[in-house]
Amino acid sequence: MTRAGLAALLLCAAAPLTGCQSDIAVAVTSRQGLVEFSVPATRPPCIDRLTVYAVSDRKNPVWLIDSADRTTCVSHFQYARVPAGFTQRGSAAPLADGQLYLVAVGRPGATGISFFQPGTDGSITREAPEG
Repeated sequence: MTRAGLAALLLCAAAPLTGCQSDIAVAVTSRQGLVEFSVPATRPPCIDRLTVYAVSDRKNPVWLIDSADRTTCVSHFQYARVPAGFTQRGSAAPLADGQLYLVAVGRPGATGISFFQPGTDGSITREAPEG
């Protein structure tokens, strides 16, 4: 399966009730050694689910959080830090330098994905999937 096909599959798996819509832009950055995910918009959608996968292992997310009550509006996340109003499934696995990851976010009616690769110097490379 190509990376583009994998991305579509993961996107649909991350948001099964949205009809595989992809309309949320996801920014991936690094600040002080922490990987951060955000939805950059004037009026950001309230994300109620965030999942990070290693592209090489599409079966097991390295981090998965979702809104416990769906009333908390969160649009900015730090890897492995669970925001108030969210629950974590399992523990966040350490991100490996040079490993390609996919982050999928969702809310009712919308989803978004982005690929990223952490560097040894704390940088983040946003890498498009090969098709």
